[in-house]
Amino acid sequence: MKRKAFYLVSSVFLAAVCGVLSVLIAGALNPGNQNTSSKIDWNPTTAVPEKREINFLGEKRAITWGKTYRYNKQIYKVFTDEKGNFYFFDEKSNFSGYTNKADLVDFWNKPGLDKGTNKKTVEQFLNEHVKLSDFTFAYDSYFENDKFRRYTYNKYLNGFETAEKIEVDIYDFGVISSFRHEKIGVFDTIKLPNIDMNALKAKLNTEIKGKYKGNISYEINQQSGTYIDIDDNGKPVMAFDVTVKANEETMSDIFNIALQ
Repeated sequence: MKRKAFYLVSSVFLAAVCGVLSVLIAGALNPGNQNTSSKIDWNPTTAVPEKREINFLGEKRAITWGKTYRYNKQIYKVFTDEKGNFYFFDEKSNFSGYTNKADLVDFWNKPGLDKGTNKKTVEQFLNEHVKLSDFTFAYDSYFENDKFRRYTYNKYLNGFETAEKIEVDIYDFGVISSFRHEKIGVFDTIKLPNIDMNALKAKLNTEIKGKYKGNISYEINQQSGTYIDIDDNGKPVMAFDVTVKANEETMSDIFNIALQ
């Protein structure tokens, strides 16, 4: 890998991750190359730039707000520090995303740290910004080409995984590459009805067969394939992330089944 790839964070692998923040982070890195159909507005602010400080692994970083993202109905303020790193805050001023854009050339030839050490760094970072005891470590994934590991944490409600999750990417040499926290606090006040998974899966089967025609088979994805989400009216739904095979074509799809 060329060295410059380490300090110009790949928008390709960021965009590949599901979620609003991944789209925003990719757009922040390449604001001139956005797909106009993505409904992102990249708006320089005309107000006096807002300044604040943020804790980052025990270090106080001065950051300045200079731009705003509007994605569908959500608005994010984008701050930068003196090194050009991006910090995302939602409308309630929650720290919801970060991506490293600093020059990391000096780290390139350093030996990688062990997995346990890097996980401790990730959790030290998270403890500065979230109540980590509210989340459960789900899994980690390694990306060989870019030499980083992604740690995923899920929030649960009544024993069910929710769409509120955290992802942190950390390079082998111990520098955090990016952070995403989706749907912060959305499920804190949600009351779930009694859930009959067999009934929900029967409805899922009906909806899949209503949408796809012909010779159909499908399976619910193993990782985060079933979780609680919120529909456009603020009502809880069971989301099913499925892979559908229809007429020799394979597609990924998400079905939201109402709980009430």
